Formats: sequence, structure tokens, C-alpha cells
Amino acid sequence: MTLTKRAALVLAATAVVLGFWHCTPVPLAPTLRGINIAGAEFGTEKRGFSALSPGVHGVDYVYCSPSTLRYFSQQGMRLVRMPFRWERLQRRAGGDLDPVELARIVKFLDAAQANDCRVVLDMHNYGRYVTGESRYPNGRVVDADPTAFGAVTRDHLALLWLRLGGHVRNHPALEAYGLMNEPHDMGDSDWHAISQHVVDRLRMYEDTTTVWICGNEWSGGHSWTASNGPRAWIDDPLNLVVYEAHTYFDADASGKYVEPFDAELARDPGLRTRGVDRLQDFADWCDRNGVRGVIGEYGVPSTDKRWFPVMGAFLEEADRRGIGTYYWAAGDWWDAFPLSIQPRGGLEAPQLSHIRPTGSRREHP
Repeated sequence: MTLTKRAALVLAATAVVLGFWHCTPVPLAPTLRGINIAGAEFGTEKRGFSALSPGVHGVDYVYCSPSTLRYFSQQGMRLVRMPFRWERLQRRAGGDLDPVELARIVKFLDAAQANDCRVVLDMHNYGRYVTGESRYPNGRVVDADPTAFGAVTRDHLALLWLRLGGHVRNHPALEAYGLMNEPHDMGDSDWHAISQHVVDRLRMYEDTTTVWICGNEWSGGHSWTASNGPRAWIDDPLNLVVYEAHTYFDADASGKYVEPFDAELARDPGLRTRGVDRLQDFADWCDRNGVRGVIGEYGVPSTDKRWFPVMGAFLEEADRRGIGTYYWAAGDWWDAFPLSIQPRGGLEAPQLSHIRPTGSRREHP
């Protein structure tokens, strides 16, 4: 940790005044259930997507309408994870923020506040930044060959969050920064060191926002220890870090649900407890390390209701273990996406009655 003496004293005083300083982590409250509202990360599979050609708002991607926030707030789903893309917010790594894209994020936060929602800003970039260079069609991995010309480094990632935080960290609707969605195949880049560096820089510049940290290799909850080792890796003087895992219930845990339920059941007679089973590694890891955890993504298709009890058992276990859960996903543009819980034609998605919170919730996990 490379805090200056002044910064450390300011952080300590702030933590005491605001009640953030804990001797031991405070677990997430039971029935802390939220949703993802997707759309602002759409359009990245379009040929040629990059920071040079990030797509057109309203054509390739969209931030949800206030009516979507209003609908889910009325359903009791007031905790929202909102994906966005780095390349649209910062058209050059290390450069200024795009004022139009920044205004869209602030507008989303304003709409969330108006509807009594809290927002986790999730940078949906998979450990990469797509520069538009032909030799890096899938983007440059953060910290890959960091001294090379044009490299995207941990300093660039930290600077993005510092600049965004300068505009939103005091917004009443902001819940947390989602540092990086699902880093994977990072090569020689050390995701643990990268994420620690970003937290260090945020605290050095007196940003006291809670930070969500995804794990290596797609942040899989079922493979958390194998991908991240036995120990928690973030040292935060404010103890305002939440580790984020993702858990889907299909065979490969991708959330694509390619095979029908019957085929899955024939291969795995334990399918009905798969959700509970896949939660254990991550929940046990959090308990052993005395840290807070959240499931940032999970979901099941509406096309076969036999998945619903698998999800229900998973949610009950997560509630019991004090692990918050955010469903994937709502969003104005999902159309026929089978996991979607966006209402269509005035009809409630069938998954919603199974994920709606039934008890009290806390505003601050």
C-alpha cells in the first residue's frame, strides 16, 4: 500500500466518521437481491467495434429507460448492476472521458435515484480494452507487455476509475464500482496485482466508494478457489471491497443453456442441487477469509420451468450464507433472450416471482 501519511489520516478519519471502519467484515444481509439492467454494453460483437468505432447510441447499444427502473423498483428490485464499456467512456486509454457518454451514465444514476434504486457501475470489458489495432482484434489485455508502445496498463485502468469517480462518487444512487467484469485468459498479466493497484489509487486519492472485484477466469463461483487461490488478495484500508462471483446452472456454467433440461438431468442426476453445490466453493472461501461476497450474475431460461427450483434452492442458500445475488438480466433490448426478466406485452417474466425479495434489505452491502 502506497498511501501518503496525509491520505492515510484522511481515510482513517473519514472511515470513523462515516462508520465504514470495521474490525471484521460485515456480511451481506439475507434476501439482498438485485438485478442487472443490460444494454449499454451491447454492440461489441459488431464487426469493427473498438475505441475508434464504439457504435452508435440508440442503434448499437442503449441505456435503459426510466420506465424500466420504475418497474423493477415497484417489484422491490432496487439494487441494480449496470454494465457499460470502457471504450465508449474513454476513447483513448488514459485520455479524457467522453462527455456525452459520461452524461448518459450520470443520467442513468439520476433516474435510479428518482426510483429509489442503487447502482453498481460494472465495466464490462473482460480484462481488455479494444484499441482498434488489427493485430489485437479482441483487444489488448490489461498489463500485457506493459512497457510496449500502445500497451494498456493497470495505470490506465486506475485512471479511468479515478476520472469517472470524480464525477459520480458522491452521487446518492451510487452503490459501488464494478472494477472489471469477468477477466479471463490474462496470460502473464496478474489480475490480483492489477485490481490491488486500482484500489490503492482510489484510496490514495480519497475515493471511499465500495469496490466490487471479480475473480480470474470468468469469475466462476464454482471454480473460485482453483482460479484465485485460497487467500483474499485485496488490502483495502477502508475494508470496502466485495468479491464478485458469477454462477450459472448449465453444464459448462456459461449461462447459454444450450442443452435442454432433460439432457442435463440424464448426464447429471444431481442437477436439482447444482445451484446450491456451485455456490459452496465461493461462499466457503469468503467465510474462511472473513470477506464479503456477492453473486453478480446468475439466471435461468424461462423456456423450461424445471430450472426454477434449481434457482430457488440456490437463492435460499445464498440468503442463508449472507451472499447477495443479482439476476442476469433485465434490459429494454432483450427481446426473446430466454433469461430476460424484462416485461413484454404487459406480462411479467415468469422468473420474477422466484427472485423477488421477500424480506428486508440493506442499502449498503
